[in-house]
Amino acid sequence: MEILIKKLEHILLKKRYNFNKITFLAGDASNRKYFQITSNENNNVLMYDNTKRVGLNKFILATNILEECKINVPKIYNDYSQHGILIIENFGDNKYGNILSKKNEVKLYKLAIDTLIFIHKDKKKYKIESFDNDILFKELNIFFKWFLPYNKRNISVSQKRKLINLFSELFSHSNKLEKVLVHRDFHIDNLFYLHEQEGLRKCAWIDYQDMLLGPITYDLMSLLEDARKSLNLKLRKELFNYYLENTNLKNEAHFRLSYKVLALQRHLKVLGIFCRLNARDSIPNYLIHLPRIKNYLRDIFKDKKFCEIGKILKPLIF
Repeated sequence: MEILIKKLEHILLKKRYNFNKITFLAGDASNRKYFQITSNENNNVLMYDNTKRVGLNKFILATNILEECKINVPKIYNDYSQHGILIIENFGDNKYGNILSKKNEVKLYKLAIDTLIFIHKDKKKYKIESFDNDILFKELNIFFKWFLPYNKRNISVSQKRKLINLFSELFSHSNKLEKVLVHRDFHIDNLFYLHEQEGLRKCAWIDYQDMLLGPITYDLMSLLEDARKSLNLKLRKELFNYYLENTNLKNEAHFRLSYKVLALQRHLKVLGIFCRLNARDSIPNYLIHLPRIKNYLRDIFKDKKFCEIGKILKPLIF
């Protein structure tokens, strides 16, 4: 990390950007890393993406769209994307993951859901890629490539072909739903609570550069079935129903099925990602979350609609 910090310092000095210190903040599960960059006047965040313009252009596009939607996202102060660097607003220490407690969790989760409800009611057409079956299957391959070797399991060609057919059928249910802007990693470590703001702007979003147009169920599911944080079943049901009560769904049954289909896909993908971090990047920290993800999957397989796909997947997972 010291080598990277020296590199960043060198770039910023050449750009004549005034700062006192760069300190690592977060970033080990993606191409992106975040640093605190301080000066006499400011305390901002330096976002570094080793894909340079490719990743940062997506972040800039998503920021512009979300600002247009009135979602509170970090201001971009300096754009050095040709070097993989953006200087952005620092939301401080009030990340949801740092401040959630039994006393405030209902309030904070409902506020986060309110931002989803608000953006799901936005009927504007945005020029952004759609979350289609190709992306869903590409993500599923992370499960096959990384989780199965970790779990010492194999899948035959015929089994995999059957799985693909079953997933294609399940994904068709999600495709029937309205498409909205989807954060794609909507969980408590990507949300901040800002006391000084008003209304929905109290809930600020970060790490949304992979945003696409996708199924209306996806972000709610990733919030309530967080790979890193357990919510008790009673609270999950309360928050799920809170969303339903504050939206005008045309087909609640389709919504519930899509929620489970995308939960299945996401949980399998995340099993693969956490095992990849361990095997490829020597970061074993995330393996502690595998039992929680497996419990989410057990709940899904209890549903009769997932019985057939469960016959293939359960021996691979448990």
